[in-house]
Amino acid sequence: HTLPFIQLVFGDPMGSSSRRAYSRLHMLPAELPVHFIFAEEGRSVHPESSLRDILGQVKHATHARVNGAGHLLVHERPKETAEAIAAVLKRTYPLENRARL
Repeated sequence: HTLPFIQLVFGDPMGSSSRRAYSRLHMLPAELPVHFIFAEEGRSVHPESSLRDILGQVKHATHARVNGAGHLLVHERPKETAEAIAAVLKRTYPLENRARL
């Protein structure tokens, strides 16, 4: 049995989709792994105080920052973003728990 993995992506911090997503964060169950990947700079990037607030809504969440990335972090820093995703997947689903073929 494998655990689901969710990555929530916040675009415009003032946008209605972001506000709706934020208002539902507290509903994520503790057994669901949650990992946020935040950009470091840009006009739509959350300030530190907002990040702490977001993380406070999901006490079991982990997070990473992609240095030098802005709003479009996947396009601006694809390698670093992939590395951040791979790191959390390796921690969440360690190799020793996988079936061997």
